[in-house]
Amino acid sequence: RLGSIGERLVSFSDPLNSRQMKGRYVTWDIVISQADFLGQGIGKTGAGGVRFVSESSLRASDNVYLKVLYELGIIGAVVFVMLIFASLRLAWRTYFLAANYHDIWLVFSLFGVIIVIAVSGLVIPVLEFNIVAIMFWFCLGVLRRLNMEFSSIGQRVQHG
Repeated sequence: RLGSIGERLVSFSDPLNSRQMKGRYVTWDIVISQADFLGQGIGKTGAGGVRFVSESSLRASDNVYLKVLYELGIIGAVVFVMLIFASLRLAWRTYFLAANYHDIWLVFSLFGVIIVIAVSGLVIPVLEFNIVAIMFWFCLGVLRRLNMEFSSIGQRVQHG
């Protein structure tokens, strides 16, 4: 047990060469080598892949982007990355439409949540967890509503 703790502490000094990262490199290599245009199918990786698909060649992917690439292929991965960028763009635009400090901080907080989820996706499959997925879609919905509301207020002020 103590060896495991010591190994983890030592891994901080050279994180890219730790045993955990080497395992990730192997998984990433498998995902990238098996990625095709249409993917392997939804649920072929992660908990669902292990539980329901016996022929799953990939037990887990610690990267939501590579998981999408493996399951949905190049088309799905491109659409998913476009969704992430569109979400960040919506948050950015809404931030500049906000008129008072309360609205600015609300939009800034939602922007932060989306960034955290997007960056966390590089090392964990964040959207596999129901609460995170619900939070992500909720934040997008609130941002969209705020964007529509702030835009209509801006148009009324300009034309008013």
